Amino acid sequence: MGSNRAQRRREQRKQQSKPRIVTFTQEAFQAAVDKEFQAKAGELKYTSTRYAADALTAVFALKLNQLYGFGSKRLETLLEAVNKDFNLIEEGYVELSDFIKEVVDTFGFDIVCSFDEARDKYKKRIEEVRIIGQENTEASKNNGKPPLI
Repeated sequence: MGSNRAQRRREQRKQQSKPRIVTFTQEAFQAAVDKEFQAKAGELKYTSTRYAADALTAVFALKLNQLYGFGSKRLETLLEAVNKDFNLIEEGYVELSDFIKEVVDTFGFDIVCSFDEARDKYKKRIEEVRIIGQENTEASKNNGKPPLI
């Protein structure tokens, strides 16, 4: 009976050490990949947005100090208010576009949200200046190019 018991234990160990094989259909596999991708994309979006917000806030804090003399107390008050607004965005109460629209409505200028948009707006402005500048005598001296602004 001892050998039977030993054999049974060997068989049990062999079965336990076998890798478990799981089969997926193409649809199930694609769904699992999509779910993982969405989780990673959401995490990446959150991380990159927070980093960009932190970097932008730091730049504005430094410029407010350099240009208008904001000290640590005024900057801390400002940063707390900004942080509250970012939390409202994060919690879904408002959209970032709401803040951008408010700036446009209040101050009359648009916030450029990407380097591509800024580059395109700059190129368009240069073309407008060139068209106007071609009537200018300065433009004729520079081979049809307007003077640098």
